[in-house]
Amino acid sequence: MELRVTKNGTPSLRKITPYVFEMLQDIVKHASSDHPLAEGRFYPDPTTSDELLIEDWKGLVQPELQAIFQSSRDVVQADLRRAVNRNELLSCDIPLHHVNDWLNALNQARLALAAEHQLTDTEMASDISPTQSQERAAVLIKMHCYAYLQEWLIGQTE
Repeated sequence: MELRVTKNGTPSLRKITPYVFEMLQDIVKHASSDHPLAEGRFYPDPTTSDELLIEDWKGLVQPELQAIFQSSRDVVQADLRRAVNRNELLSCDIPLHHVNDWLNALNQARLALAAEHQLTDTEMASDISPTQSQERAAVLIKMHCYAYLQEWLIGQTE
């Protein structure tokens, strides 16, 4: 996959292979996780023992966050649906006003993957090891790709 910026400043993903496109589509799947460990990362309780405050947060703040997260996932999914097939490779433009939604969904996907697979900070910060299981290595590859895409998108907004 090539990361480019069009003449009008739009971030564009080019020459996306079917494998990488599937990985991009998985952003929405992972970001939609209802796994208890992922939910705990998406919606952590406030750092307080005040039960009333925790109840208020769950009733007032959490639904708003859920709506924002869903909206971001919907934007990413819609952008991916507009991908254009060019000789077996795909291209997908990300309108500048969608970049924050992509960043949000990518962050959710990474949080969910890390939580569900109980990845350690050390694992996420290090290179992928040949001694890791195939599944764990695949998850780390996906997380590194999502992180790289986040970093690149942030660079396009500065």
